Amino acid sequence: MMESEQLRRENDSSGPQDELEYWKRRGAQFSQIVAHLQAQEVQLVLMTLQLSHSRVFKVWQETDRKITFCFNEARDNAKFIQAMEKCCHCLYLHDPVKMRDSLLSLLKTVRLIHSVSQFYNTSERTSSLMIKITNQMIETCKNYITCRGKETIWTQGREEVRERLKNCVQLNRMYRETYLTVKEQDFLPGRTPFGFSENYVFGKFDSFCDRLNKIIALFDLIDDYNSLFERRMEALEEAMKTFDDAKAGVTTKNYDYLDHRNKEFDADLKEFLKETDQLKESISELIEANFANVWETPQGIRFLLRFEKVSEKIPLSRMDEKYDRVLKYCEKEVDRILKMFRRQRDDPPLPRYFPPIAGRIKWVRSLKSHLEDMVESISSHPVLRILPATSDLLRKHLAVCVTLNSYESEITNIWMNHNVWVVDDCLSQNILCLCPDTGRLKVNLDQRIRLLIREAGCLAKMSIPIPIVTLTLLSKQDYFTTVNDSMQLLLNQFLSTVSRVKLEVRPLFLPQLVRLTALLTPGLNIIKWTDSGWKYFYTATLEAVKQFDVLVTRVHDVYTNRILQVLSSMQKVTLHILPEDEPSSVEEFVERTETNCIQAALELNRKSLMVEEAVEEILELVRRAALAFKGNSDQDIFDFLTDPEAKTKKQASQGEGGEQQQDWTAVWACFDEPHTLLQQAGGIGLSKGMQQMVRNAVSEMRRYYSRKVVDVLTRATRQSLDAVRRRFTVITSSLSDSGVVKTQGDNYEIALASKLLERSNTPAME
Repeated sequence: MMESEQLRRENDSSGPQDELEYWKRRGAQFSQIVAHLQAQEVQLVLMTLQLSHSRVFKVWQETDRKITFCFNEARDNAKFIQAMEKCCHCLYLHDPVKMRDSLLSLLKTVRLIHSVSQFYNTSERTSSLMIKITNQMIETCKNYITCRGKETIWTQGREEVRERLKNCVQLNRMYRETYLTVKEQDFLPGRTPFGFSENYVFGKFDSFCDRLNKIIALFDLIDDYNSLFERRMEALEEAMKTFDDAKAGVTTKNYDYLDHRNKEFDADLKEFLKETDQLKESISELIEANFANVWETPQGIRFLLRFEKVSEKIPLSRMDEKYDRVLKYCEKEVDRILKMFRRQRDDPPLPRYFPPIAGRIKWVRSLKSHLEDMVESISSHPVLRILPATSDLLRKHLAVCVTLNSYESEITNIWMNHNVWVVDDCLSQNILCLCPDTGRLKVNLDQRIRLLIREAGCLAKMSIPIPIVTLTLLSKQDYFTTVNDSMQLLLNQFLSTVSRVKLEVRPLFLPQLVRLTALLTPGLNIIKWTDSGWKYFYTATLEAVKQFDVLVTRVHDVYTNRILQVLSSMQKVTLHILPEDEPSSVEEFVERTETNCIQAALELNRKSLMVEEAVEEILELVRRAALAFKGNSDQDIFDFLTDPEAKTKKQASQGEGGEQQQDWTAVWACFDEPHTLLQQAGGIGLSKGMQQMVRNAVSEMRRYYSRKVVDVLTRATRQSLDAVRRRFTVITSSLSDSGVVKTQGDNYEIALASKLLERSNTPAME
């Protein structure tokens, strides 16, 4: 009872659940007292005191009335507080974002208790309840920000913490707005208006939110400086170090930053702001000094926008001067563009890979685009566009644009009025030709056709009108590209195939080369660019080149694997057998050497026959190909390959030619430069001297490899004799002590020989 007459001392962290527990506990205590007073023994004592007219009985009656009042008060308050227990769950279970949705029902319940309750209808009791609700909101906000004490505001992501802080501030605002809404609503007439000490209830939450706003402002200031330093401006290293030291002084403390009653944070924040204010002045001076000359450059407007953003955080002086310098530069730039245009209009620098007409239009448009971008930047700037100098700049820009547009119209008229009928002369040319400078084969696509197609393609992308003839050429661009690439592929395939023929077999392939070269003559003399027969010409010629390539590959395989390798293996055959351990008799050495020579002779003969078979197979491959070629040729250059009397002619040729080496240089040159066959005065063909050389090719090849076999046999014999000679004696020389050169032989025994000497019985002449 004495406690009920005193002011309750509340805990700063107590919530509505603590209020409910308090009244439940108090109700239970008085319930036990009332039950004890209603016992028979107590009632008999009270009756005795009443009958005896005791003075104590009057005191007891007053005490009993107070007990009854306290009991009813505790029971009534516990009942009403328990009624709002469900509404208070959001204060303990939800975060500040979800808690906003439950504020209205919570405050309406408090107003209902205030209006209906017999004991809770005073401002003091309602304020006490609202204080506990506010305490719990603050405690929930702290847990929400620190992840229930697991993190601090510095160990979490900056944006995440900032969002949590803003949600808590928003909760306080919604809390007060909801209270005012509930307060203004009519509830029960004749009842005490819903109200309490607002400063007492909301002041604590406001102080807490003031601390949160200071932390948010600190975050923003730190982020602003970090963003400034990330721009990597020059000479800011010392400023960065100063800022890091100041930031460490406010962010590395051990106290609770969310405790709004802690004044240490306020002192640290004040010191930090003082240091940053001093830092702003030094940074401003550095930035002004480093970028003093940027305003007369093309980047002036871009840096002007950056300076304006920086000036929101760092005070930068003389911005009006910077605006004037930027406008003066723009005016000079307009004059420079006009002078450059007048100087270069007759021979402008064309963009890379652009043809003349399209390049000139692209050039003048790039000048206009440069000026338009600059003027657009000025016109869109909120400060520059209202300056008087901007009007003069716009008028000068307009005059320059008129001049540039006039030049573009002039070039466009030249393009529209050019002589497009030159296309007929270009398309009437043959698809292949011989280069006048080098005499080599090339694709004969006139450069004027390429230029017109390139011009039309570039101008179409720039929305320039195109004459109908040129537009037709542009529509056939894929056709010209296909024909050009096909012919180029054909020539490349032809040249690479004939040039890879080995020198040793080129005389045999010269008739096929003449025939292949003759297949190209329709492209030189008949087929035009508008002729649809180019496809048949391309297909037939490319197929012949591929067949020739297959023939060359097969001949090369036989030549490499069955002639060169066999000749190389013949050279490794030995005609001797030398003892390795002990010497043998002369008879045994001679017998073993003779046996080995017989075996080696058989092996060499077998390999020689293999070479002969390979040579004949090459000749047979060429002969079969010649049979196919001869049907398409009216010349007799294939007769030496297909004539049944070729062997007789070969022998006669061998007899006449003897051992004289044939000079094939002219034949080899035909494969390296096949276009020389197309430059003959009488057309495709061979001179009589070259035809005679080609007819001797078969016999020459047989004779050449016969001589190769003889050379290999000679070399193998010489190697064996040299090996036997080296085994007899190795001569070494040394100098004696007396200065006389001594010769000593280290004998390597090959055979043992004995000689019996008999005394002569012939009488002497004496």
